[in-house]
Amino acid sequence: MAYHRRIFSLTYSSDQLPKFETDAEMQDYYAAVGRMVVYGLQRDAAAEASVQLVQAGITQKPLEVCCAYHQPLPEQAEKYEDGTPRYFESMAQSVDDFIKIMREKSPYRPFVMSAVKHSDNKKFGFHS
Repeated sequence: MAYHRRIFSLTYSSDQLPKFETDAEMQDYYAAVGRMVVYGLQRDAAAEASVQLVQAGITQKPLEVCCAYHQPLPEQAEKYEDGTPRYFESMAQSVDDFIKIMREKSPYRPFVMSAVKHSDNKKFGFHS
């Protein structure tokens, strides 16, 4: 089994985020954004562990979420002579280093939210 990472970079201006008049409008927007986030996960997944960058932006006029899906790259493209994947200077190390730096610079604990499918297998519930 190979694990893949999708790095999702979202650029937006807080004054450009949409405002909704109805719950249905908000749910439609959430569904659209969610679809953009998970688009191509099964199709783009490689046999070996990979890293993929998705660059996204939100605009208000017109209301749009635009994503650029870069090709997935091998997480550890280089291998040692014995075939063992090389972590040093790999995509995996680059991502890990970036995450480590971001976490070290923040004095705050992250807000964590999960979506869990109910036992009836029909709807998701959310908790933090």
